[in-house]
Parts: sequence; structure tokens; C-alpha cells
Amino acid sequence: MQDQDTLEFTYGGGCLSLFGLPFFLSGLSALAIPFVEFSKVQGPDRFALLIPAFMSIPFLLIGAGFLFGRSGLILDRRRKKVVQWWGLLVPFSKTENDFQDLERVDISVERRGGKNKVTVFPVTLKGKGKPIEIEAPQTHFAARTLAEKVAKFLQFGIMDNSMGVGVFREAGTLDEPLRDRILRQDGPAPAPPADEHRRGRIQYQTRDETGAFILPRIGFTPALMLSLGIGGFVALVFAGVFLIPILSILGQKDGALPALIMIGFFFTPIIISILGMLVYGLKTSTTQEKLLASPRGIVIERTTCFGKTQFSMSATELEELDRGTRGPTGSIFQDPVLYARSDKTELDFGHGLTRDELDWLWKAIRHHLTAESSP
Repeated sequence: MQDQDTLEFTYGGGCLSLFGLPFFLSGLSALAIPFVEFSKVQGPDRFALLIPAFMSIPFLLIGAGFLFGRSGLILDRRRKKVVQWWGLLVPFSKTENDFQDLERVDISVERRGGKNKVTVFPVTLKGKGKPIEIEAPQTHFAARTLAEKVAKFLQFGIMDNSMGVGVFREAGTLDEPLRDRILRQDGPAPAPPADEHRRGRIQYQTRDETGAFILPRIGFTPALMLSLGIGGFVALVFAGVFLIPILSILGQKDGALPALIMIGFFFTPIIISILGMLVYGLKTSTTQEKLLASPRGIVIERTTCFGKTQFSMSATELEELDRGTRGPTGSIFQDPVLYARSDKTELDFGHGLTRDELDWLWKAIRHHLTAESSP
């Protein structure tokens, strides 16, 4: 039975074990050579067998580390301690920190990895001492879910710095709907200024407490055109590299059949990739979003050349409405958007709008969300 006063995270195993298995087996095989062959070899050559044994030690240690290495973090409310440990299957070393040195749960965003960097959202315990990272999920929704789990367990607040602007959510209000929080803290949100410049591309109508917004089509933004251009250039380079040997084979006697086979084998993936990029570009550029905001929640209808999809989030579920960006951190492909979040899902919308337009839309949604509901 799980202890209700402890929350434990264990790291290691799984894919890391599979990665370390070849290193461990190759090191173990090389280490076994002297024991198998030592009795068969006479003279000084016997000691030469020790060389592969010494060379196998780094492989063996690396493999053992990935295969059997484990680490973990335990949040112990009974002892008011954070325990970090590491070892090989069982703990070898432990360090402890007091809860009193911690103040909040923090969500940030980073680019990690070697050449193939990925965007991660580290969830960290922060306070007076050294930050303690819990995990670094690759999606904000997973990071938010983890942060809420830890924050509720420790009765801490959450500081979310992943969207470029820090947003703090107090302990005890993590499940409070956004509408209730705005009304409790500031009262009904005022309507944004009717600035034609800011909402010139947004078609806006209001009826009673409901606001209806038709956002402009995304179109071919610079980021979209650049991504399609780079993808098309790479595909053409690969096509040219493979085309040269294929043409040389085609010029040989009885080379037509092998050339056709190579064309089918190498060019089919390239053609599929180009078609995929064209479909993606067409779908993205033709996307248009329609939004309804009221005290009952928000409804988003997204229309593309391939059809319509609809998403909704009731006011009792909607917990956050934040301005942020979509795309790799620090990349030219970043795109300002609005995020609506609940414990069940995360919606992003407002693609293709400027930051000023998004700011106006954010204020307008908050206004309609907190308007006095009609009976």
C-alpha cells in the first residue's frame, strides 16, 4: 500500500537499459577473453591477453551505469524532507533537504540535447537553496500536470515562466476556475478599448454577455514560408544526389530496369515528403478560427480546406488563459498564440495574429468570461 505522506519519482531503466545493454555485453565479452584463453597461451603472450580486459572496463562501466543505474527523489511530508538518491538498482548515496528551504514549484522552458535539441519544460522545486529538478517533460501540458501534482502534495504555489511572462498560481487555488479567480481578485474584467487599429483584422460582434470573434486566416506567414522553403531545398538536394548515379546506370546496357527500381526506391519517400509539406502548408495557410466567449466558457471552431473541427472548454474547467508562443524556444519559427488550459486539455489559438491583436483578444475574452450571466 502506498504511503500517503510520501511522493516518489524514480529515474533510469526502460530505454536507457536497452541503450546500455550492448555496451555491457561487449565489455563483459572482452573481459572474459583472458579467463578463456589464458591457459591455452604460453610465455609472454599470455599477458597480452590482459590488454582487451583493461580496454573492456570503460565499456563495462558505461553499460552497467545505463543498465542498472537508478536515481530517485522522495518527497516525505512526515519528516518534511526531500530525499535524492542514486545507485545501481538500490540506493548507494542519499542527500536530504528540508521543506523549509523550498517555496514554490517552478515551470520553465529550455532547449536541451546535443545536435538534435528538443524543447523541454523542467518542473523544479525552488526556494532558498539549490533548485531541485523533478522532471523535464517535452510538453507544457505534461509539465503542468506534474507541477500541480507536486504543488498540491506540498501545498505550494506554482510559478510558470514558460510563456515568457511569469504567472503565479497560489496554493489552494490551483483548481479554481479562471472566471471565479478573476471575479474574486478584481471583479468583472473591463471591456478592452474599442481600438479599430488593434482589432481591425478581427471581426467582432457581441450579443448580451457573449462575444463572437472571427479571426483572419493564417495565410503564408514568413515562418511557414521559410520552413517550407528549407524542407523543399533539402528534398531537392537529396533528389539531385541520388539522380546522378541513377542516370549513369540508365546509360549502361540493360540498365533501365535497375534504374527504374532505384527511382522507385529512393524517390518515393522524397515525393511523399514533398506532398506532405504541401498539404501541411495548404492546411496551415487556410486555417481560420472562430471563437465564442461567454460566462459559460469558450468554443473554438477551426476551419481548413479539409474541413472543420470544434473545441470547447466550460467556465468550470477553464483554469488559465495565457499569452505565449508556439514553436522552438528562441527560434524564428516561434508564433504568438493564446493558450486555454484545464486539467483535461490545452488549447492554443489566435495563430497569425500580432501581439497587439492577441493582447486585445485576451482582454476581450476575459471580459465576456466574467460578464454577468443572463438568467
